[in-house]
Amino acid sequence: MQSTNGHGPRKAILYARVSTEEQARSGYSLAQQMEALREYAGREGYEVLEEILDPGQSGASLERREHRNGVLQLEGRAYKRKKDSELTQRGPYWYFHYREGGKQRTLYVGKTDNPEVAVDEKLGKE
Repeated sequence: MQSTNGHGPRKAILYARVSTEEQARSGYSLAQQMEALREYAGREGYEVLEEILDPGQSGASLERREHRNGVLQLEGRAYKRKKDSELTQRGPYWYFHYREGGKQRTLYVGKTDNPEVAVDEKLGKE
């Protein structure tokens, strides 16, 4: 399927993750997530390049601190790639977890020495 920008087929990497064993038991398993992602990609005409399954035990919170109306968290991640089961390390990267409009939100901040300033720049100062 041609992409909407005229630059060839749309491509995707599918990523499924559970954070807790309870999520996996309560109908939100990796297999169920991946099946839903495959169905969506097929329906929307995406070419799937890779599937990543993250069982969640690989995430590590290296540092946490309060900021504004949420929590800044420095996280290191690791996941196994489906195609070769190789363990790949990512990060550490900063994330800002907060509530807005009654919903939980996560803002990717990235690598920075001053995550508070980066969050303020991305969300605007309050």
